[in-house]
Order: sequence, then C-alpha cells, then structure tokens
Amino acid sequence: MNYQNLKIGDAVPVSNRRGVTGRQLPEPKWHALRVRPGKEKASRETLRAYGVYSFFPVEERTRFFKGKRIVTEHAQVTQIIYARFKHQPQWDVLQDRKIITGVFCIGTSPIVLGADIIRAVQGLPTRAEELQAAREALMRIGEGDSAEVLGGPLAGLVVDVTKVRGGQVWWQTLAGIKGQIDRDGLRKLNVA
Repeated sequence: MNYQNLKIGDAVPVSNRRGVTGRQLPEPKWHALRVRPGKEKASRETLRAYGVYSFFPVEERTRFFKGKRIVTEHAQVTQIIYARFKHQPQWDVLQDRKIITGVFCIGTSPIVLGADIIRAVQGLPTRAEELQAAREALMRIGEGDSAEVLGGPLAGLVVDVTKVRGGQVWWQTLAGIKGQIDRDGLRKLNVA
C-alpha cells in the first residue's frame, strides 16, 4: 500500500510481519537446516539476502550442449544446508516463508554445530589439525639447524645439520666429525 497518498480517515493496515531473525546473539551459531529437495541453492541465496551466511557442500558437473561447455553446481548431500546466524533465528517464519522445511534438533532444541564440524563439512582442516601441522613444520629438521642425536653411542651429542634429503640427514660437529643418520634419530634444538 502506498502510504504517501493517505487521507484523514483512511484505514491503515497493521503490518506485523516478523523478520527471519530477531535479537543479536552474543556469538554466531551454526545450524544444519532441512530444505525442500533440489532447493538448496535457492534457500542458500534467500538466506544470504537476509544477511545469514549459508552454504552446502557442492560438486561441479560439466556437460556439453551444442558444443558449449556447461558447468552446473549440485549438492553432494541433498536437502541440507548449513547456516551461521548472527541474530536469533525465527524458525517459524523461516518455515512459513518456505525457506526451510526444518532444523535438526534434539527433542525441541535446535542443534548448534561447532566450528570444527563446519570446517570438516567444508573440507578444511580442524583447528587441532592445523596446530598439529604447524608443530610438525616447526620441529622439522632443515639445513643449518642444530640438533641432538637421540640414540646410539652418540646419544646427547649436539650437531649442526649440513644436508637433508628424503629421510636422511647429514651432520657435522664443531670438532669436524661428520655423519649421517635417519631424520627420526635427531631432535631439533633451539625451537623459538
């Protein structure tokens, strides 16, 4: 209705349309949402238009039609999308507007997904995996590093690494003694 052309005495309809989200949450929450079959992309785009980041795992399929290459995006798992809500979701409004058909719940409480679960769904490493990889990279022995021999008659000897190739490490002591050892036989020193 055009509210600019109102005259005194005209009836004004009360609009009580609620939005798809309500009050702001202290921290964003991830939820797994059920959608109509084949409508994952439409639901994702609708949620994004309302300011809710959402995604679903996709696979690209390529086909050729009349000599043209056509790439289409298809859901790997149908009828599920994942959404990050910064504001409290209004589940009934989302369902009434046919954006979603439901939300995964335990009883009547929607399940809040952790960041590691979302990263796994996205095919990204979890925080623990990232930390483990960073630790391994930090402890990896390279040329110019100081290391300690772990076993054998030279256990405890501090050496300078001169060359690393494959799983083998060549080293030299301050006294000029040279040797070769398996990478697992050394422990890197002076890790910052």
